[in-house]
Amino acid sequence: DWSSDVCSSDLGCARRGFGSSMVSPYAEVPYSYQGTMGFQQQLTDTMGFDMDYVWTGTRHDRTTNTNTNLNYNPATGFNYPSTDLTHIPYPQFGIVGIDNMNGYSNYKALQMGFNKRFSHNYQLSASYAISSLKDSNPRAQVGADEVPANIVLKEDLAGEYGPAVNDQRHRATINGIWSLKAPVNSFPE
Repeated sequence: DWSSDVCSSDLGCARRGFGSSMVSPYAEVPYSYQGTMGFQQQLTDTMGFDMDYVWTGTRHDRTTNTNTNLNYNPATGFNYPSTDLTHIPYPQFGIVGIDNMNGYSNYKALQMGFNKRFSHNYQLSASYAISSLKDSNPRAQVGADEVPANIVLKEDLAGEYGPAVNDQRHRATINGIWSLKAPVNSFPE
């Protein structure tokens, strides 16, 4: 066995790794479902209000560079140490990164906006969104395959679903334009 002769766990040597990641042989094309529903109301000749509910559900999202050169202990639900070459799928390598397409996310938002078109030397627009973005963490793998069903992983390795790191709950923006009036006789005739 090449790995045990050249690089056993007690030697502490470096094993070959991948600088970039490979694509999983089980990769699927990502896609998303999208839906929106809303209304608009004209308040005056120059002012209006709108409100929309938006939902986007992404499926087969790319989970980047998951180290698949791990195996998991059925008794603990955690991975064996990477130095234990008897339990890893590719003992001749260090980190084996594979891009998987097993993530998913859901974005939901209520977006509101107010617009005042240009009149009386100014225009104004304001918007507010309250939203939620939840996604799944990458599920652990053994080599290019899913973790066997007889191993129950700890929560942080099992691909749990929850708030995304870039979840922004509240967002408000205001912008406007104000036009200065020129003095009546400022331009030569």
